[in-house]
Amino acid sequence: MKRKLFAAALLLAAVLAFASSASALNAVDNYLYTDIVAEINGHPVRSYNVDDHMAVVAEDLRPYGFYAIWNAEDRTLSVLRAVRDQKPETPASWPEYEQPPLENIIGMPAGEVYETDIKTYVAGNEVNAFNIDGETLIWFRDLAPLGIVNWNETERKAELTLADPVDLAFAPVIEGVDNWKQTAGEGSGYDIYEAACGKLLVYTYSGTPHGSSTSMLFVKHTGEQLLINSLLPNAGWGNSYYLHPSGITIDGNDRLNFTGYIREMSEDLNVTDLGECLVTVDLHSLELLSIQPVDGKIENWECSLTSYGPADGAVLSAEWHIEQGAVSGSVTSSPGEGITISINDSGLTLIHDQFFLTGGESDQDYLKLFGELKELGVRDMTEEGSSQEEPQAEDQEMLARERISLKLNGEEIKGSLSLSQGNAGRYIYLEFTEPLVLTAGDELILTVR
Repeated sequence: MKRKLFAAALLLAAVLAFASSASALNAVDNYLYTDIVAEINGHPVRSYNVDDHMAVVAEDLRPYGFYAIWNAEDRTLSVLRAVRDQKPETPASWPEYEQPPLENIIGMPAGEVYETDIKTYVAGNEVNAFNIDGETLIWFRDLAPLGIVNWNETERKAELTLADPVDLAFAPVIEGVDNWKQTAGEGSGYDIYEAACGKLLVYTYSGTPHGSSTSMLFVKHTGEQLLINSLLPNAGWGNSYYLHPSGITIDGNDRLNFTGYIREMSEDLNVTDLGECLVTVDLHSLELLSIQPVDGKIENWECSLTSYGPADGAVLSAEWHIEQGAVSGSVTSSPGEGITISINDSGLTLIHDQFFLTGGESDQDYLKLFGELKELGVRDMTEEGSSQEEPQAEDQEMLARERISLKLNGEEIKGSLSLSQGNAGRYIYLEFTEPLVLTAGDELILTVR
């Protein structure tokens, strides 16, 4: 009897909690009975008519060639094109969904949709969203950056044909440049640069009232876009009129490097010319990493390398070169895959990714190194009472540094080692004694024995 009463109490509490949550949401509209069918590549998808516009459930889109990524901490939902082998993926098989038969007159209210505090994005752009039975409803037309949206009046269908978001974004820009070139600016044109995660379009309009204008548009295969110019300081009519990017390269880590003229305007309208600078942008995160004068010192920098291939050496080694103000590097030998080498002006980090820990020989080599460094007195920051400030015996430090050598132009870089562990794997840190400032022609060489 007590168990029944307890179960009934739990059920009542759950019902009251749901009722309280539902009552806190405000109904903003009705969805209507409709004969309209929404289709993606000819395959029906669950849809609703809200205010005479078709809407779909964002979470339903996953098997139709999309990502629907939920971030619980930020309470955001991001809809992107699914990608496989560095290109948009079209499903090999499709959901077998059928539109349910009408149960009432077309246009009559069938239920309510509610407001939502979830910020919803399609291809990186925030869109209107609603709550329907705990799911997220978005306008079908807002999927246009990820495919071609069409209304078929004859068959009463709202249709989406999947397309490469890069092509969709580039096509109107290229058409505009070509048209301008024929009518006003013979010097107009464009170039396309490929990255693993997308493509960069650099386009120029010549013969404008303020001179030539150059913009840089990057579009990921998932649909996210970034106008590179928007990351840079502005002055006058805008940086597109004086940037004039050159030396454009995209490395194996999808980092964009180019040189351009940088000037910025302060709040009191004073303009500062920074001159020719090297600009570095992370095309994965769509973030500006650095702006450095081409012939000056590089003070704030970073570079990350990962070994994804099979073992090709008994030691782990890597090298970095500085050319035209850019730091680029490569793994020259590795005992196995999944080892990440991250370096910046303050230190070096080695990570053996937990995902690649298979118990193989390369894993044992890394674990052995980790254990030997610990035996030499290298601090394990996961142990209680351990501190980065705690001094290490000089002789032990020298022995440990024989295992991990990092040289700048042949000279050993001073620093202190420490160890750590986390969900991603095991970490070996080398914190530099002083910030590492680089100049053109410098060479960094790492050797881990």
